[in-house]
Amino acid sequence: MVKLDSNGRDVNIVQKLLDNNLLDYVAMDIKNTIEKYGITANIKITEEYLQNFYAMLDLLKSGVVDYEFRTTVSK
Repeated sequence: MVKLDSNGRDVNIVQKLLDNNLLDYVAMDIKNTIEKYGITANIKITEEYLQNFYAMLDLLKSGVVDYEFRTTVSK
């Protein structure tokens, strides 16, 4: 079985892999709330990034493949 770990940055690549039956499982990391995501992940949050992020959430929640959403908690 093939598992992909993703940050949700490029839903199009994941969709192509799924269309070709190359994935059995996807784990998506969610670092923080959208308001704090850029600080936590040390990236610039653009409109394109947000569109991909939400599209990835919708794709996985559609049930096309087994998936999990993960986050890290630190003190």
